[in-house]
Amino acid sequence: MSRLFLVLLALVIASPAFAQSPAPAQSPAPAQSPAVPVTAPASLAEAQLRLIVIDQTSAGIPTANVTLTPAVGAPISVITDERGVVSIPALPVGALKVHVEFSGFETYEGVLTMRRGANNQTITMALGGLTDEVVVSESDNVGGDTRGSAMVTTLTAAEIEALPDDPEDLQAYLEQLVGPDGATFYLNGFRGGRLPSKDEIRSIRIRQNSFSADGHESGNRAGVDIVTRPSTEAFNGNVNLGLQNDAWNARNAQALTKTPEANRQVQVSFRGPIVKGKTAFSLTVNGQDRYTSNNLIAVDVSGNRIGHQVQVPTEQRNFNVGVEHALNANSTLRLTYQKSQSEGRNQGLGNFDLPERARETEGSGDLFRAQVQGVVGQGSLNEIRLQFNRNKSTTSSLIAAPAIIVQDAFSRGGAGVTNLSDAQTFELADNFDFTPHRNHQMRVGLLLEGGRYEQFDETNPAGRTVYASLDDFAIDRRLQFTQRLGSIDTSFNQFQFGFYWQDEIRLNNRLTVGVGLRNEMQSHVHDKLNLMPRVGVTYSPATNTSIRGGYGIYYDWYDSSLHEQTLRLNGVAQREIQINYEYELDEFGYPILDGNGKAILVASPQPLNVSSPTNKTVASPDLSLPYVHQASLGLQQQLTPNVNFQITYQRQEGRNQLRGIDINTPVVNAETGLMARPQSEFGIVTEIQSTGRFVSDRLTMQTRFQLPQQRGMLQLGYQLGHATGDSSGATSLPSNSLDPSVD
Repeated sequence: MSRLFLVLLALVIASPAFAQSPAPAQSPAPAQSPAVPVTAPASLAEAQLRLIVIDQTSAGIPTANVTLTPAVGAPISVITDERGVVSIPALPVGALKVHVEFSGFETYEGVLTMRRGANNQTITMALGGLTDEVVVSESDNVGGDTRGSAMVTTLTAAEIEALPDDPEDLQAYLEQLVGPDGATFYLNGFRGGRLPSKDEIRSIRIRQNSFSADGHESGNRAGVDIVTRPSTEAFNGNVNLGLQNDAWNARNAQALTKTPEANRQVQVSFRGPIVKGKTAFSLTVNGQDRYTSNNLIAVDVSGNRIGHQVQVPTEQRNFNVGVEHALNANSTLRLTYQKSQSEGRNQGLGNFDLPERARETEGSGDLFRAQVQGVVGQGSLNEIRLQFNRNKSTTSSLIAAPAIIVQDAFSRGGAGVTNLSDAQTFELADNFDFTPHRNHQMRVGLLLEGGRYEQFDETNPAGRTVYASLDDFAIDRRLQFTQRLGSIDTSFNQFQFGFYWQDEIRLNNRLTVGVGLRNEMQSHVHDKLNLMPRVGVTYSPATNTSIRGGYGIYYDWYDSSLHEQTLRLNGVAQREIQINYEYELDEFGYPILDGNGKAILVASPQPLNVSSPTNKTVASPDLSLPYVHQASLGLQQQLTPNVNFQITYQRQEGRNQLRGIDINTPVVNAETGLMARPQSEFGIVTEIQSTGRFVSDRLTMQTRFQLPQQRGMLQLGYQLGHATGDSSGATSLPSNSLDPSVD
């Protein structure tokens, strides 16, 4: 507890304690109708404005509608970005009327006095009572964001309301929404973790083809940014129950009776204020019990079908509690703790496996997150995040007996599996946004990740005997015996670090250019200089049209699981014992039986008893991080208020891609003329190399239709692509390791 207290104290000290309070609203100004942004005359455009729109917990409000009416010139309508920020490079000096609207908040109206040079202002929006249930503006177009090089889609309030209630179903739905290439989820800036319940979500934004330097992931995976919201004014919550059984299922064709299954789940969410307008909490408890049934088609020793089902139950429990606290007028502390537990029984059974062959699994996870976000000085924004995560899993056999496998008949004995893993990881990140010049929005930051990984593995310690048929089992005619001697117990640390600089340059009201640079380094990889330049361009020739393009280099991490394989599969810790049997045969080729009806082993030669060469995995001594050159060009068009169209061409060229090469491939021995492995004590020696390459081209088209009254959404997508490469994975071997280019 003392360590946790010190961590929280450090976060509070790092928060902007002397942040500037927002200026109070002056005499209200009448609401202005949206208008196309215009630039004031050069003689009057001597002021620049950076406006931050936040809620009462100092969290930035994305996609808020802002209308600025200068004393001279037409009104200017803009939308805040994902951090609640808008920047106007050219405004006249003098009074400026400000009108801000966002669903679920009271409308803000006030007057600012613009001075020459940079002007920074923060506006705090007051909650509009219980209407904060969904705070994504339904007036936003379905295309969402019109800034930055990324193709961004912002879900409307109605679309969020139509999402599934269960977090797992919610994640599956969003993954389907972004397309076949998958998604990386960010919850309040944190990567991964269990998604919140639907009623806790403030906004959902889907980013594709982003060239910002603050991002690590490349490729076609979309980034899904989810921002939650506090409930600082009123208590509310919900209860969701789900029940599914096999009442409407048909009978499995291989089963004598219908295979039973069931799924029961309950979720309770509750949130509200601790101190109204300042501190709020959220609590979610989720439980799920489900089972399927494995259809057993094995036969007994007499050949009679056993024919019954084995239930395969799985239980899951999740607990999530969070607190948001306004440290002062412009900074917020957010704390979250997640606890998860899972248990599975009768796992891993095949159709011929008897129930005693089952394995049991247990898993648990603990996740703690702390975040401080707020305005610093004259309108700069700082965010610091800290995360601790621990995941433990255990797999064990139901019994420890030797395994007996009778092919196409039955399998009995123990599963022969004991596995324990424990991963303890942390993440520390800091992002700082500031405006050094009227046309520049800069962001700098760093990311430090690390972890300790422990693994214990023991496989087939009691041995496994295989019979070719039930008849061979009756006369004890064994085909093969295998056993793995030894166990593996590994532990190691791994760290990775990245830092970046990003500048969004607004050349005029239609053209924005983003440039950035990122560098990443990692333990277990010697090269620490991995520069990643990024550039993105957005051109808006019309109000509802955006042309976006960019180029960037993206490095990828050397995954901890790969390093774990090099420690586990070292060719020394475990040895594979294999015995192949030979039996005496009569003149017709049938085995000769002894007086007990058992097959007789040949006297000479004796049964082949060998310790087969063990395979091994190593990492190349000159291993480098894989990277990708990525470029794209796309068009985003709002065809009607309810129809949005996107088309994007993307090209990727991968270099230093990880792939496996068998460096112990048999070659002709110069003395004997026979094929032999260079390292005779080992079998396959897979070396993880960074020598792979790939090239891909793809054209993606996507259309989103907002249904009438925004009761739902229909999305149509089509993707045409072509890709070539010589790598199928870090440990996947080519057909010919001596000449991998043939693949």
